[in-house]
Amino acid sequence: MTFLRKIILFTGILVLVCSSGSAWEIFPLLSYGSESGFLFGGNLTHNMSEPYNPFGFNCMAYYCTKGALRASPQFLFPDGGGLWRLTLDYRVSRNRNFYGSGNDGNPDTCTNYHQELQTAEVSYEFPSFDNFTVSAGVKVNHSSVYDREENSVWDSSPTDMYGSLWSTGPVIKAEYAFPVSMGGYADVYYIRQYGDGIEWSNLRSRIAVIHPITETTTPAFCITLNNHFNSEKTPFPFLSKLGGTQGLRGFTDDRFYGDISVVLNLELRQWVYSLGEGDGAFKFGFAAFGDAGQVANEFSELRWGRLHYDAGIGLRLGIPGGSVLRADVAYSDEGLGIQMEFGELF
Repeated sequence: MTFLRKIILFTGILVLVCSSGSAWEIFPLLSYGSESGFLFGGNLTHNMSEPYNPFGFNCMAYYCTKGALRASPQFLFPDGGGLWRLTLDYRVSRNRNFYGSGNDGNPDTCTNYHQELQTAEVSYEFPSFDNFTVSAGVKVNHSSVYDREENSVWDSSPTDMYGSLWSTGPVIKAEYAFPVSMGGYADVYYIRQYGDGIEWSNLRSRIAVIHPITETTTPAFCITLNNHFNSEKTPFPFLSKLGGTQGLRGFTDDRFYGDISVVLNLELRQWVYSLGEGDGAFKFGFAAFGDAGQVANEFSELRWGRLHYDAGIGLRLGIPGGSVLRADVAYSDEGLGIQMEFGELF
């Protein structure tokens, strides 16, 4: 049993002890994704609304019929007007596809591999002022890529770091919440990692405008720009990529690899029925959306003519406490992409 698995097991025991006489909520998860197959799992929460007293807890765990596995407990401890976060994450993904590096490539020509990821992060979110929040911490990553299928597609990979690799380094996030009259936010996220032969960093910036026009109708727009540094010293699972789970919902996960990526998402969110009132209500609705994105190795390569597009519709289930379960079906020139995820895309 690995060190991180022991931590997650200990966390589970601690949760069971702490939960005696407390109000805990569990939400079962059953979903389907074109990349993962059927998903079976659940989400356990406790005090996940401010002020998180005496502490907040959230844990998502699931198993997918195509071999994926995840357990991700998170603790939140209020302190001095700020907030400490401790997050553990264990993931196994089997039969993943690598289509080669770049903005194009034949979708029918790919190679297969398995991977395992383990992360631990502790951070402190400083007290916010004037809608501006900053958090800083340390993140430890472990990755392993195994059972790689022999294929010349691997020759295009910008890195040859596939084995069992550990790294650590700082993470910083700054977010500005737009005034209520506008709705939305802008954020910047930076991570840097060091290890044996490892030295990479990633900078992501995002602007999202989420502006309700009625109590039930909300147009939303998001643009995300990601810049990765030192790909040759980056473990393969942490390379910058773009696909279904990265906002281009009509394409397979990790479809395009490149140091720079840009994604634009446009949604119209509509609630049609509510069972209950306020934060304790179950809500049902749908969303119509379109995505566009591309990857590049230099900013000068970004072009309107290189964008990949998709469009689709999705169902939304609002869960008491403010969370959302979404199911999206998107069409692109490479076929259909199906996703069911916990939380909005942005």
